[in-house]
Amino acid sequence: MRPATVIVTMVRVRVAAWVIASEGPSRLTPSAVAAERDLETWIENDPALVAEGLRIVARQLQVEGGRLDLLGVDPRGRLVLVEIKRGTLYRETVAQALDYASSIASMPIETLRDAIKMYVEKDGRSLADPQIAGVLAASETESNREVAVVVVGTGRDASLHRLTGFLSGSYGVPIQVVTFEVFDVAGQQVLIREITDSDVGDEAVSPATASEKMEAVFARANSAGCGEQFQVLYDAAVQNGLYARAYKQAIMYTPPTNKTKMLFTTWTHSNDSATTLWVSPCAFAEFYNVTVEEATERLGEDGYHTIKSTEDARQFAASLDALIVLAEQREDVEAE
Repeated sequence: MRPATVIVTMVRVRVAAWVIASEGPSRLTPSAVAAERDLETWIENDPALVAEGLRIVARQLQVEGGRLDLLGVDPRGRLVLVEIKRGTLYRETVAQALDYASSIASMPIETLRDAIKMYVEKDGRSLADPQIAGVLAASETESNREVAVVVVGTGRDASLHRLTGFLSGSYGVPIQVVTFEVFDVAGQQVLIREITDSDVGDEAVSPATASEKMEAVFARANSAGCGEQFQVLYDAAVQNGLYARAYKQAIMYTPPTNKTKMLFTTWTHSNDSATTLWVSPCAFAEFYNVTVEEATERLGEDGYHTIKSTEDARQFAASLDALIVLAEQREDVEAE
Protein backbone atom coordinates (compact mmCIF):
# COMPACT_ATOMS: atom_id res chain seq x y z
CA MET A 1 0.00 0.00 0.00
CA ARG A 2 1.49 3.36 -1.03
CA PRO A 3 2.14 5.74 1.92
CA ALA A 4 0.02 8.86 2.15
CA THR A 5 1.43 11.94 0.44
CA VAL A 6 1.82 15.24 2.30
CA ILE A 7 1.57 18.45 0.25
CA VAL A 8 3.67 21.43 1.30
CA THR A 9 3.34 24.72 -0.63
CA MET A 10 6.37 27.01 -0.97
CA VAL A 11 6.34 30.25 -2.97
CA ARG A 12 9.39 32.10 -4.35
CA VAL A 13 11.97 30.14 -2.39
CA ARG A 14 14.65 27.55 -3.07
CA VAL A 15 13.21 24.14 -2.29
CA ALA A 16 14.70 22.47 0.77
CA ALA A 17 13.28 20.45 3.66
CA TRP A 18 14.40 19.46 7.14
CA VAL A 19 13.10 16.96 9.65
CA ILE A 20 13.21 18.20 13.24
CA ALA A 21 14.58 15.73 15.77
CA SER A 22 15.60 16.11 19.41
CA GLU A 23 19.14 17.05 18.39
CA GLY A 24 17.88 19.69 15.96
CA PRO A 25 16.94 20.03 12.28
CA SER A 26 18.38 17.47 9.87
CA ARG A 27 18.26 18.32 6.19
CA LEU A 28 16.54 15.82 3.92
CA THR A 29 18.02 14.68 0.65
CA PRO A 30 15.67 14.72 -2.35
CA SER A 31 14.85 11.26 -3.63
CA ALA A 32 14.39 10.21 -7.20
CA VAL A 33 10.96 11.43 -8.28
CA ALA A 34 9.44 8.05 -8.91
CA ALA A 35 6.07 9.79 -9.02
CA GLU A 36 6.90 11.85 -12.13
CA ARG A 37 4.81 9.59 -14.35
CA ASP A 38 1.84 10.16 -12.03
CA LEU A 39 1.89 13.98 -12.09
CA GLU A 40 -0.57 14.31 -14.94
CA THR A 41 -3.12 12.03 -13.27
CA TRP A 42 -2.62 13.65 -9.88
CA ILE A 43 -3.24 17.11 -11.32
CA GLU A 44 -6.24 15.86 -13.29
CA ASN A 45 -7.74 14.46 -10.08
CA ASP A 46 -6.75 17.43 -7.89
CA PRO A 47 -6.13 20.56 -10.01
CA ALA A 48 -5.46 22.58 -6.83
CA LEU A 49 -1.99 21.04 -6.95
CA VAL A 50 -1.14 23.73 -9.50
CA ALA A 51 -3.85 26.41 -9.24
CA GLU A 52 -6.69 27.25 -6.86
CA GLY A 53 -10.17 26.88 -8.29
CA LEU A 54 -8.94 25.20 -11.48
CA ARG A 55 -11.24 22.66 -13.13
CA ILE A 56 -9.92 20.28 -15.79
CA VAL A 57 -12.02 20.11 -18.96
CA ALA A 58 -9.77 18.13 -21.34
CA ARG A 59 -6.79 15.78 -21.26
CA GLN A 60 -4.34 14.88 -24.05
CA LEU A 61 -6.15 17.23 -26.38
CA GLN A 62 -4.91 17.28 -29.97
CA VAL A 63 -4.41 20.84 -31.21
CA GLU A 64 -2.68 22.35 -34.20
CA GLY A 65 0.62 22.66 -32.34
CA GLY A 66 0.58 19.09 -30.98
CA ARG A 67 -1.03 17.25 -28.06
CA LEU A 68 -1.38 19.23 -24.85
CA ASP A 69 -1.51 17.51 -21.47
CA LEU A 70 -4.38 19.20 -19.63
CA LEU A 71 -6.81 22.01 -20.31
CA GLY A 72 -8.78 23.67 -17.54
CA VAL A 73 -10.93 26.66 -16.69
CA ASP A 74 -10.28 28.92 -13.70
CA PRO A 75 -12.26 31.36 -11.53
CA ARG A 76 -10.94 34.28 -13.60
CA GLY A 77 -12.88 33.05 -16.63
CA ARG A 78 -9.79 31.84 -18.49
CA LEU A 79 -8.86 28.69 -20.32
CA VAL A 80 -5.75 27.30 -18.60
CA LEU A 81 -3.27 25.14 -20.46
CA VAL A 82 -1.20 22.84 -18.21
CA GLU A 83 1.96 21.43 -19.81
CA ILE A 84 3.78 18.78 -17.76
CA LYS A 85 7.38 17.71 -18.24
CA ARG A 86 8.65 14.65 -16.39
CA GLY A 87 11.96 16.26 -15.55
CA THR A 88 13.66 19.65 -15.60
CA LEU A 89 11.86 22.57 -17.24
CA TYR A 90 13.85 24.40 -19.91
CA ARG A 91 13.14 27.38 -22.15
CA GLU A 92 11.96 25.00 -24.84
CA THR A 93 9.13 23.90 -22.53
CA VAL A 94 7.81 27.46 -22.41
CA ALA A 95 8.04 27.77 -26.20
CA GLN A 96 6.06 24.54 -26.62
CA ALA A 97 3.43 25.62 -24.09
CA LEU A 98 3.03 29.01 -25.79
CA ASP A 99 2.58 27.23 -29.12
CA TYR A 100 -0.19 25.13 -27.59
CA ALA A 101 -1.74 28.25 -26.07
CA SER A 102 -1.77 29.96 -29.46
CA SER A 103 -3.52 26.89 -30.90
CA ILE A 104 -6.19 27.05 -28.19
CA ALA A 105 -6.57 30.81 -28.70
CA SER A 106 -7.30 30.33 -32.41
CA MET A 107 -9.25 27.05 -32.24
CA PRO A 108 -12.78 27.27 -33.72
CA ILE A 109 -15.27 27.54 -30.87
CA GLU A 110 -17.23 24.53 -32.17
CA THR A 111 -14.11 22.33 -32.00
CA LEU A 112 -13.26 23.59 -28.53
CA ARG A 113 -16.81 23.07 -27.27
CA ASP A 114 -16.98 19.53 -28.67
CA ALA A 115 -13.66 18.55 -27.08
CA ILE A 116 -14.71 19.88 -23.68
CA LYS A 117 -18.16 18.31 -23.95
CA MET A 118 -16.66 14.87 -24.66
CA TYR A 119 -14.41 15.06 -21.60
CA VAL A 120 -16.77 16.56 -19.00
CA GLU A 121 -19.68 14.28 -19.84
CA LYS A 122 -17.53 11.28 -18.90
CA ASP A 123 -17.36 12.78 -15.38
CA GLY A 124 -21.10 13.33 -15.19
CA ARG A 125 -20.75 17.07 -15.79
CA SER A 126 -22.11 19.10 -18.68
CA LEU A 127 -21.49 22.29 -20.60
CA ALA A 128 -24.28 23.84 -18.50
CA ASP A 129 -21.92 23.96 -15.52
CA PRO A 130 -21.82 27.74 -14.78
CA GLN A 131 -18.03 27.96 -14.82
CA ILE A 132 -17.63 26.01 -18.05
CA ALA A 133 -20.57 27.77 -19.71
CA GLY A 134 -19.15 31.14 -18.71
CA VAL A 135 -15.73 30.47 -20.18
CA LEU A 136 -17.18 29.07 -23.40
CA ALA A 137 -19.53 32.04 -23.74
CA ALA A 138 -16.59 34.41 -23.38
CA SER A 139 -14.57 32.33 -25.86
CA GLU A 140 -17.03 32.61 -28.73
CA THR A 141 -14.67 35.03 -30.46
CA GLU A 142 -10.88 34.87 -30.43
CA SER A 143 -10.60 38.49 -29.30
CA ASN A 144 -12.46 37.68 -26.06
CA ARG A 145 -10.64 34.42 -25.37
CA GLU A 146 -8.12 34.43 -22.51
CA VAL A 147 -5.61 31.60 -22.26
CA ALA A 148 -3.23 31.21 -19.31
CA VAL A 149 -0.25 28.86 -19.22
CA VAL A 150 1.04 26.67 -16.39
CA VAL A 151 4.22 24.65 -16.95
CA VAL A 152 4.91 21.84 -14.50
CA GLY A 153 8.05 19.79 -13.90
CA THR A 154 10.39 18.35 -11.30
CA GLY A 155 13.11 20.97 -11.65
CA ARG A 156 13.85 24.14 -13.58
CA ASP A 157 16.72 25.54 -15.60
CA ALA A 158 18.20 28.77 -14.25
CA SER A 159 17.09 30.71 -17.34
CA LEU A 160 13.42 29.82 -16.91
CA HIS A 161 12.59 32.39 -14.24
CA ARG A 162 14.22 35.16 -16.28
CA LEU A 163 12.26 34.17 -19.39
CA THR A 164 8.85 33.86 -17.73
CA GLY A 165 9.42 37.07 -15.76
CA PHE A 166 10.16 38.92 -18.99
CA LEU A 167 7.11 37.51 -20.77
CA SER A 168 4.74 38.37 -17.94
CA GLY A 169 6.32 41.60 -16.76
CA SER A 170 6.94 43.20 -20.15
CA TYR A 171 4.12 41.73 -22.21
CA GLY A 172 1.49 40.59 -19.70
CA VAL A 173 1.64 36.91 -20.74
CA PRO A 174 -0.18 34.96 -17.97
CA ILE A 175 2.34 32.19 -17.25
CA GLN A 176 3.13 30.30 -14.06
CA VAL A 177 5.86 27.77 -13.27
CA VAL A 178 5.21 24.92 -10.82
CA THR A 179 7.85 22.40 -9.79
CA PHE A 180 7.73 19.42 -7.46
CA GLU A 181 10.30 17.48 -5.50
CA VAL A 182 9.87 14.30 -3.48
CA PHE A 183 11.53 13.53 -0.14
CA ASP A 184 11.45 10.30 1.84
CA VAL A 185 10.56 10.84 5.49
CA ALA A 186 10.55 7.67 7.58
CA GLY A 187 9.15 5.66 4.69
CA GLN A 188 6.58 8.29 3.76
CA GLN A 189 6.77 10.31 0.56
CA VAL A 190 6.51 14.07 1.02
CA LEU A 191 5.74 16.12 -2.07
CA ILE A 192 7.15 19.66 -2.04
CA ARG A 193 5.67 22.21 -4.44
CA GLU A 194 7.32 25.45 -5.53
CA ILE A 195 5.34 28.11 -7.42
CA THR A 196 6.77 31.07 -9.29
CA ASP A 197 4.09 33.76 -9.54
CA SER A 198 4.89 35.30 -12.92
CA ASP A 199 1.26 36.04 -13.70
CA VAL A 200 1.14 39.83 -13.47
CA GLY A 201 -1.72 42.10 -14.48
CA ASP A 202 -2.19 44.56 -17.32
CA GLU A 203 -1.38 47.42 -14.96
CA ALA A 204 2.25 46.28 -15.02
CA VAL A 205 2.30 46.77 -18.78
CA SER A 206 -0.27 49.52 -19.34
CA PRO A 207 -2.48 51.25 -16.73
CA ALA A 208 -4.78 52.29 -19.57
CA THR A 209 -5.31 48.64 -20.58
CA ALA A 210 -6.14 47.72 -16.98
CA SER A 211 -8.70 50.54 -16.80
CA GLU A 212 -10.25 49.51 -20.11
CA LYS A 213 -10.57 45.91 -18.92
CA MET A 214 -12.29 47.01 -15.72
CA GLU A 215 -14.78 49.09 -17.71
CA ALA A 216 -15.40 46.18 -20.07
CA VAL A 217 -16.10 43.77 -17.20
CA PHE A 218 -18.65 46.15 -15.69
CA ALA A 219 -20.22 46.67 -19.11
CA ARG A 220 -20.51 42.90 -19.46
CA ALA A 221 -22.05 42.59 -15.99
CA ASN A 222 -24.53 45.39 -16.73
CA SER A 223 -25.50 43.70 -19.97
CA ALA A 224 -26.09 40.42 -18.12
CA GLY A 225 -28.24 42.15 -15.50
CA CYS A 226 -25.89 41.79 -12.53
CA GLY A 227 -24.00 45.08 -12.75
CA GLU A 228 -25.35 46.28 -9.40
CA GLN A 229 -24.11 43.09 -7.74
CA PHE A 230 -20.66 43.63 -9.23
CA GLN A 231 -20.64 47.25 -8.04
CA VAL A 232 -21.62 46.34 -4.46
CA LEU A 233 -18.87 43.71 -4.25
CA TYR A 234 -16.31 46.01 -5.88
CA ASP A 235 -17.07 48.89 -3.51
CA ALA A 236 -16.84 46.64 -0.44
CA ALA A 237 -13.51 45.17 -1.55
CA VAL A 238 -11.89 48.51 -2.39
CA GLN A 239 -13.15 50.16 0.81
CA ASN A 240 -11.51 47.35 2.76
CA GLY A 241 -8.18 47.89 1.01
CA LEU A 242 -8.31 44.93 -1.36
CA TYR A 243 -6.80 45.25 -4.82
CA ALA A 244 -9.15 44.76 -7.79
CA ARG A 245 -7.69 43.17 -10.90
CA ALA A 246 -9.80 42.87 -14.05
CA TYR A 247 -9.93 40.07 -16.59
CA LYS A 248 -12.14 39.91 -19.66
CA GLN A 249 -15.14 38.55 -17.77
CA ALA A 250 -14.05 38.56 -14.13
CA ILE A 251 -12.65 40.69 -11.34
CA MET A 252 -10.15 39.10 -8.97
CA TYR A 253 -9.63 40.65 -5.54
CA THR A 254 -6.23 40.26 -3.90
CA PRO A 255 -4.31 41.50 -0.87
CA PRO A 256 -2.53 44.79 -1.67
CA THR A 257 0.77 43.10 -0.82
CA ASN A 258 0.38 40.22 -3.29
CA LYS A 259 -1.57 40.99 -6.43
CA THR A 260 -1.38 37.42 -7.74
CA LYS A 261 -3.08 35.80 -4.72
CA MET A 262 -6.82 35.31 -5.09
CA LEU A 263 -8.98 36.16 -2.06
CA PHE A 264 -12.19 36.07 -4.05
CA THR A 265 -13.29 36.49 -7.65
CA THR A 266 -16.55 37.58 -9.27
CA TRP A 267 -17.54 36.82 -12.84
CA THR A 268 -20.52 36.42 -15.10
CA HIS A 269 -21.51 35.50 -18.61
CA SER A 270 -24.06 37.04 -20.93
CA ASN A 271 -26.79 34.42 -20.47
CA ASP A 272 -27.10 34.62 -16.69
CA SER A 273 -28.11 37.53 -14.46
CA ALA A 274 -26.42 35.92 -11.44
CA THR A 275 -22.85 36.53 -10.32
CA THR A 276 -20.54 33.57 -9.79
CA LEU A 277 -18.33 34.02 -6.75
CA TRP A 278 -15.19 32.06 -5.92
CA VAL A 279 -13.80 32.53 -2.40
CA SER A 280 -10.73 31.23 -0.55
CA PRO A 281 -10.96 31.36 3.28
CA CYS A 282 -7.41 29.93 3.38
CA ALA A 283 -6.10 32.92 1.44
CA PHE A 284 -7.83 35.33 3.82
CA ALA A 285 -6.26 33.50 6.78
CA GLU A 286 -2.85 33.71 5.11
CA PHE A 287 -2.90 37.49 4.65
CA TYR A 288 -5.18 38.70 7.44
CA ASN A 289 -5.20 38.05 11.18
CA VAL A 290 -8.12 35.63 11.09
CA THR A 291 -8.47 31.86 11.11
CA VAL A 292 -9.71 29.74 8.23
CA GLU A 293 -12.75 28.86 10.34
CA GLU A 294 -13.58 32.54 10.95
CA ALA A 295 -13.26 33.36 7.25
CA THR A 296 -15.36 30.34 6.31
CA GLU A 297 -18.08 31.23 8.82
CA ARG A 298 -18.45 34.73 7.37
CA LEU A 299 -17.73 34.25 3.66
CA GLY A 300 -18.62 30.63 2.98
CA GLU A 301 -16.77 27.42 2.17
CA ASP A 302 -13.79 27.37 -0.15
CA GLY A 303 -14.99 27.20 -3.74
CA TYR A 304 -17.81 28.47 -5.91
CA HIS A 305 -21.00 30.25 -4.82
CA THR A 306 -23.79 32.05 -6.62
CA ILE A 307 -24.85 35.63 -5.89
CA LYS A 308 -28.42 35.71 -7.19
CA SER A 309 -29.43 39.20 -6.15
CA THR A 310 -28.17 42.58 -5.01
CA GLU A 311 -29.26 41.66 -1.48
CA ASP A 312 -27.02 38.57 -1.64
CA ALA A 313 -24.16 40.84 -2.71
CA ARG A 314 -24.84 43.23 0.19
CA GLN A 315 -24.83 40.34 2.66
CA PHE A 316 -21.45 39.14 1.36
CA ALA A 317 -20.14 42.73 1.51
CA ALA A 318 -21.26 43.06 5.12
CA SER A 319 -19.58 39.77 6.00
CA LEU A 320 -16.38 40.95 4.33
CA ASP A 321 -16.53 44.19 6.33
CA ALA A 322 -16.94 42.23 9.56
CA LEU A 323 -14.04 39.92 8.76
CA ILE A 324 -11.64 42.78 7.97
CA VAL A 325 -12.74 44.66 11.12
CA LEU A 326 -12.04 41.53 13.17
CA ALA A 327 -8.56 41.25 11.64
CA GLU A 328 -7.82 44.94 12.27
CA GLN A 329 -9.01 44.78 15.89
CA ARG A 330 -6.78 41.78 16.48
CA GLU A 331 -3.83 43.60 14.96
CA ASP A 332 -4.47 46.62 17.21
CA VAL A 333 -4.58 44.44 20.34
CA GLU A 334 -1.34 42.66 19.42
CA ALA A 335 0.37 45.99 18.72
CA GLU A 336 -0.41 47.34 22.23
